[in-house]
Amino acid sequence: MPPRPGAAAESTALLWSALEATADLVLIVEADGSVVALNDSARRVSEPGASEYPWNIQLIDDAVPTRDMYPLVRAMAERAEVHSEVVTMVHGEPALWNVRAWPIIRDGEVAGAVGVGRDITETLGRSAEATETAAFIRTMLRSSSEAILAVDAKFNLRYSNEAAREMFALLTEGEELPHEPRDILDVDGEPPSSETLPLERALGGETDVHTVMRMGDPLAPFIVEGLANPILGADGRVVGAVGAYRDVTAEHTAEEQARATQAFVRLMLDGLDEGIAAHNVIAGTDFRNASAIRMGVPSPAGDEPLPYTLLDGSPVPQELIFRAMVGDEEPPFEMVHPETGQVLLARTRSITTDDGVLGAVFTTTDITELRGAAERLRIQSAAMEATITAMFITDADGTIEWVNRAFSDISGFSAEEAIGRNPRILKSGQQGPAHYAELWETILRGEPWSGRVINKRKNGDHYVVDQWVTPMRDASGAISHFVAVHDDVTAQVEAEEQVLHMATHDALTNLSNRRLFLEHLEA
Repeated sequence: MPPRPGAAAESTALLWSALEATADLVLIVEADGSVVALNDSARRVSEPGASEYPWNIQLIDDAVPTRDMYPLVRAMAERAEVHSEVVTMVHGEPALWNVRAWPIIRDGEVAGAVGVGRDITETLGRSAEATETAAFIRTMLRSSSEAILAVDAKFNLRYSNEAAREMFALLTEGEELPHEPRDILDVDGEPPSSETLPLERALGGETDVHTVMRMGDPLAPFIVEGLANPILGADGRVVGAVGAYRDVTAEHTAEEQARATQAFVRLMLDGLDEGIAAHNVIAGTDFRNASAIRMGVPSPAGDEPLPYTLLDGSPVPQELIFRAMVGDEEPPFEMVHPETGQVLLARTRSITTDDGVLGAVFTTTDITELRGAAERLRIQSAAMEATITAMFITDADGTIEWVNRAFSDISGFSAEEAIGRNPRILKSGQQGPAHYAELWETILRGEPWSGRVINKRKNGDHYVVDQWVTPMRDASGAISHFVAVHDDVTAQVEAEEQVLHMATHDALTNLSNRRLFLEHLEA
């Protein structure tokens, strides 16, 4: 494009011939940016048919350029010399230029600008490296599963990879992005706006803007996690922003499920009567359920002493708990609260995997009532054992399960000989089938039975007892056991028989007397 003719056409032609021969790029523009003249070097790197500056500029001073950063535009705006490093694409390859620009002043007004650019790509030895780096970056961004977006200061889209175009249904690069994308439902729970969208916040100067966005169908949204940062120019100004986004729907769903499961497990553990206190050695975290807190049980790893003592009144050794955290488990032990009398059955267990000990769990069960019941049962059992009245207990089928000492003393059968056998071992044959039928019919109705029975001892001797048989029911109301009580009245019966004999027989001859004769006569 030859220069316009003027008064100094010959000098201008000579000067322009020199500029045409130089390897430096020379460009002259008018105040509106229209290209007035460019030398052969400039023509080789320009876009065919381009009539306005600039073209093919990718970076200015290592920043994504905006129009007000272009050297010639800055020279006219600042009315001063401007120096910049500019990266352009020349025949598909990046080239680095050292550019100087000066304003053209006529009558005190800016009429245009002239710029000179020197290709310093090879001078700096960066051509191959820049080409390789650019290709690497393009390939990396194109193949990334994360969506990558870059915008300039005016929110025009300057770069997007395939993942971004699929995720955001983007417009053509170079066009302005919508400031309220319709596919974004909310950002960190807030409506999308310049105050919440990550790229807009980064353009405002915020760094490391991390957000979680819900996108797509409101009934079935997908979750996107984003990180945005500002792009700064050489002078420190924000000239753009870049954001990286990834679909975390599966992770978010898994996290929600994990939180729900954790909450469910916590509620379940809090509902247990058993106290559970656990320590995670790896994470250094503690857990206590509601029962453990109510019992005053501290963390297994804490220094807080237990508000309990052993049954002998001595303190609970801390090593009983700490050993579990190194894999040594202790047998269960009982401890009592010195003020309330509450008794706990405690045990420590190691939490282990193939990788080793992860921690320890300390469980406590309130056995206060159980111990009270056991003590009452012990007293009752001792009382039943010590009574002079013979007693034995059978199951619903009549098999003997327990006998007291008086039973053995009276019957001659030891506990070992009687347990597991039927009360028929006492049968003397003095009672007929009707007697036993009436007994079983009564107790199977759930009613107690009583009567006088002649039994047989182990040695074969007969003895007389007053017997009471009482049915016992289980929690469901079914008869589960029978309790039999035998009061040995043999001596009493023999004494009564002796008195009767003396009353009806002569003391000297032992013959029937008149009274017995009259009784028989009346009969």
